[in-house]
Amino acid sequence: MPSTTTTGPSSSTTAEQESLAKQLSDALAKRTKLTAALKKAGDSVERTKQEIAGIDEKLSTLLECTVCTLKYDKMSRVPLILTCGHTGCARCVARLVSMQSGGNKTGIFKLRCFHCRQPTNETTGQFDIELFSINKALLCAIPDKE
Repeated sequence: MPSTTTTGPSSSTTAEQESLAKQLSDALAKRTKLTAALKKAGDSVERTKQEIAGIDEKLSTLLECTVCTLKYDKMSRVPLILTCGHTGCARCVARLVSMQSGGNKTGIFKLRCFHCRQPTNETTGQFDIELFSINKALLCAIPDKE
């Protein structure tokens, strides 16, 4: 009988195992690199989402009347700018006119700003939106109702 002694793995088996080990090592390295890139991208996406939320909150605040804190609209809460530079919704400005006129619907007087108390627009006790300028920057930023 011929002797069948095995002294070790054949060179082709060793080469296959080395090739497999190399492929596994390369795949794991690539996976680690891609996982890190994905985490970094995820962190970036999360930061971007947080920045957008902050901007949305700021926009929401800017689109509110500083007197009544209700949202401006393109109907009854149109943003009106006083000559001193402060803005309020048409309803608040109308209420201010009514309060400061003392019931006199015909006399002309200087409206005092609700923020800085400076004399601003000349008006009568009968609120007339035409006597005030619309804050066009804010008006354009008001989203249309869907």
